[in-house]
Amino acid sequence: MIEVNVDRVGTSINTNQPVVILARKDNSCIFPIGIGFNEALAIFICLQNEELPRPLTHDLLNSILDKYEIELKKIEITDIKNNVFYAEAVLNKRQELKRMDCRPSDGIALSLRQNAPIYVCKKIAENFFVNMEPSELIEPLEVRRA
Repeated sequence: MIEVNVDRVGTSINTNQPVVILARKDNSCIFPIGIGFNEALAIFICLQNEELPRPLTHDLLNSILDKYEIELKKIEITDIKNNVFYAEAVLNKRQELKRMDCRPSDGIALSLRQNAPIYVCKKIAENFFVNMEPSELIEPLEVRRA
């Protein structure tokens, strides 16, 4: 597994769809993943250190993990099937590890709230990491406030 950081979230220059950019720890390459708008917003808010007046779904899940003393150890992006990426959340409760299927975007949003590392399997890294600047792929996400 290769550890990555969340570099930024934005919209694809080609499709105008939300994309999160993961970068290797050494910043040698990036891994863009298309995500939904709600997940992009959840990630963006966390990256901006903003707080909303009411919790988002990922904030609720974060509170539940804290309340019941469940630690998010890590998120692992493990596979791709039919152009869909798969991930697992690795949870720890009283030294017992459990793996739960999750969408990568949900895992990323939760990992930011829990300060948990994100990993990508080597198979994905070999096929989907690119040597580009994020600005070549995405435009910054713009969130309009009412």
